[in-house]
Amino acid sequence: MDDELEKFIQLQKDRVAEDKASLEQDPPYLEIRTKDYKAHDPTFTNIRTFKSATEQGKEENCCLSLPLGEDYERKKQKLQQELRLDYRRYVAQKKHLNAAEPDPSLPIGERRAAKVT
Repeated sequence: MDDELEKFIQLQKDRVAEDKASLEQDPPYLEIRTKDYKAHDPTFTNIRTFKSATEQGKEENCCLSLPLGEDYERKKQKLQQELRLDYRRYVAQKKHLNAAEPDPSLPIGERRAAKVT
């Protein structure tokens, strides 16, 4: 049993050493990302980059996204305004209900479980 356990541990150590050696041979992640792969691949020739989109006057957008147009922006503004109004109505209604109705629970002294007999 001990021999099998030692063999297993040695196998695992060998695997870890092999993995470590292979990782040391690979270039770091940042070097992989900074390679100029777009210049050599013909599939990337027609795809516009984010820089070209910002140069066209869309710098007010902070996120990496496609331009969606003025129609989308108007609808988004309208929905946000509607959401704000709904929330204000909800808060006002909640305040009105809380102020108008007394608390339905009894004070602790009047509850059966709290009474000492």
